[in-house]
Amino acid sequence: MPARPVATRRTALVGAGALVVLSTGCDADVLDPRPAPQDPSLPDPDADDALVAQVRVELAQAAARVRTAQADPAVAGPAGAAGLAALAALHEAHLAELGGPSAESTAGPSAAPSASPTLAPSGSPAARRRDLVRHERALQQRLAEASVSAGSAELARVLASMSAAVAQQLAVLGSGS
Repeated sequence: MPARPVATRRTALVGAGALVVLSTGCDADVLDPRPAPQDPSLPDPDADDALVAQVRVELAQAAARVRTAQADPAVAGPAGAAGLAALAALHEAHLAELGGPSAESTAGPSAAPSASPTLAPSGSPAARRRDLVRHERALQQRLAEASVSAGSAELARVLASMSAAVAQQLAVLGSGS
């Protein structure tokens, strides 16, 4: 009788199958009830929320300043009235884009106490108009800075677009005076 082989074909196949099953196993991390640590490269959603809240306050104050200028025909002037109306509508649209309430409800006493939401009543109409343009340029710069500091790429694009829109309106205001 011939010598029996150490491993038969059936034994080899069963052994290989068992090896595959044992080597795949299950991941022990799936069974861990603790939450996975947050990836530090992901943006902090709370930081973006705080940034949006601050930008909303600044936009509401800017809209209030523009409404004050619109109410004073000497500041608006005949050529600047349409530009101020477009600027006010732009600020309202930006507030809506950020999910905030209208400027009328945001620019109340809860707004930042250090920044005056309206133009100073003293000075000539030309000086008050220059003051408005100065505030709008500061807002445009602040929106650009906020777009850089935003953690979310989508928020950064929105804020950069807002900054560009304010810059365009400033160019219109500059040519109208």
